[in-house]
Amino acid sequence: MQCVLGVDGGNTKTIAIVAALDGTILGAGRGGCGDIYNGRASTNWEEAAAVAIANIEFAVKTALQAAQVEASDLITAVFNMAGADWPEDFAFIQAVMEQRGFGRTIFVQNDAMGVLHAGSSDDTGVSVVCGTGAATGARAPDGRT
Repeated sequence: MQCVLGVDGGNTKTIAIVAALDGTILGAGRGGCGDIYNGRASTNWEEAAAVAIANIEFAVKTALQAAQVEASDLITAVFNMAGADWPEDFAFIQAVMEQRGFGRTIFVQNDAMGVLHAGSSDDTGVSVVCGTGAATGARAPDGRT
């Protein structure tokens, strides 16, 4: 069965949803903090990132189990992540999720940018996310962010 995965990784929790191609939700999972800079109160980035990745993995695996599908069924995955701010953050999260096989095509963006896909028919505008922390994102009609 072909499915898609959506992940919202925040500082308090990470939510993963597996859906059929028609949008029907098949399964959901929840984990802890998914922010690679705040996964654990530590000055050691590697430790914080490892905790966040484990939390993301738990949420995704829980959603896959609830959906009764395998990671190999995921054709696309979108990770909207707090703490994904710089090219090296996107590359790190992308590589880790590719290693786990969480989607044939994987897209990583800051959680403030993910809002624009849901709230704007052309993915443009300005968003403000107010969760445990706050983030602002914007995308112009020409694609600049």
